[in-house]
Amino acid sequence: MAIVWDAASGTQGLAVNSLTWSHTMGAGSGGILWVGTGRSSSRAVNSVTFNGVNLTHVLTYEFGGSRSDLWALASPASGTHDIVVTYDSVAFGNCSAASYTGASGAFPDATGSGNGLVFPTSISFATTTAADNAWVVGYVASDNAAETYTAGSGTTLRDQQAQGGQAISGALFDSNGAVSPAGANTLTINLAGSSSISSGQTVSFAPAVAAGQPTTKRWGGIPHMGTQKLKGGVRGGPWGRTQSHIIVPRWLADERQAA
Repeated sequence: MAIVWDAASGTQGLAVNSLTWSHTMGAGSGGILWVGTGRSSSRAVNSVTFNGVNLTHVLTYEFGGSRSDLWALASPASGTHDIVVTYDSVAFGNCSAASYTGASGAFPDATGSGNGLVFPTSISFATTTAADNAWVVGYVASDNAAETYTAGSGTTLRDQQAQGGQAISGALFDSNGAVSPAGANTLTINLAGSSSISSGQTVSFAPAVAAGQPTTKRWGGIPHMGTQKLKGGVRGGPWGRTQSHIIVPRWLADERQAA
């Protein structure tokens, strides 16, 4: 099953105890909701909920006075519901969300190395995915309230939030496609404002495996596909094994079993 981007949303607020906004989750199977929260390092996010259900805190990255967090919820309710972010005290906050379908319920697939820079014009985030066809998602926060973000190479910007006053801005972004084969991936966000500090992080999340879909296995050091075990090996795989445990082509193993 392939991961598909679903929807994005976000909000921001000055001197608030919580932030609330609506997000519409599609009805496809394998849904997952990612929320990025940005705030000053002196404040903490107590909880993030969607339709009253708590999201799991996945990562925090702090650099200077900028702090970003990523939260996730597998199998969120479809339809339009509220996302509520609650702070430990009055805060200047920015929040962005993105939902997807076709994802595994286990997350994250891998965590990237967070990055923080002073007076950046761009900032990049490296992730080494573990599962084939995983997507990468990330969130960046900056201390410039009027920052403008654009996507760099191989990156898609899903939502950005900026506000006036002495506050912060933030943006959520992703790879807009599967990383295949699994391995190194870099996402880049460009900044057009005058932020003195920016920081962020990325994670990858794997696609769901469709029911009945065969998984790649190894038998005797040789990869094959199949699910039903037999005396001579696994039906459907290209290799078999004789009664003396010698690896041979499947047709030959079947022929010797029939003899």
